[in-house]
Amino acid sequence: MYKPYVAMPKAVPENLCDAMVKESTEYDEHLAGVMWKKEADLKKDRNSNVRFYPLDHWVVPKLCEIASEVNKQYYNFEISNLQCPQFTEYKKGQHYKWHRDIYPPEPDGPYPGLIRKLSMCIQLSNFDKYKGGNLFIKDMDNKQHKPENFKDKGDLIIFPSFLLHQITEVKGGKRNSLVCWFMGQPFRWID
Repeated sequence: MYKPYVAMPKAVPENLCDAMVKESTEYDEHLAGVMWKKEADLKKDRNSNVRFYPLDHWVVPKLCEIASEVNKQYYNFEISNLQCPQFTEYKKGQHYKWHRDIYPPEPDGPYPGLIRKLSMCIQLSNFDKYKGGNLFIKDMDNKQHKPENFKDKGDLIIFPSFLLHQITEVKGGKRNSLVCWFMGQPFRWID
């Protein structure tokens, strides 16, 4: 049965969330870019700091296990790869406007011919530690959803990468999350 998103409260224990935040400082920090524009105005489109975990990070097998179960139950997409998990930090004034995580397959690079199919996000901060920074998702009928059970540290959400979604501007505090994308061959029609 199709769902625009699957939220799993407290899917990741708080001590593991804290460990991921602490470990994030071991990786190079970058100002986040956007995939769909060559010259994005980051103050308008996206404003956050990111770090990438390697694919051999200890959290990767658990993320793959969760995504596999959700995919089997709700989406049944052909998934073959995971992109490096992205630690994202939103401070006051930072945001990510409406966007999709899917983009055309690249002819080369680390994932040739593959597209993002499922997006996963784990809350690494409790909602009382920041203001704003809400996730909104639009379903295929363009109905906007604000997942209520995706606020606290350890909450996890999975949704199809082709759905529009945004993180509203953080008005105070700091919001940390871990985002990753599960990839596969482009979608195709089956007769």
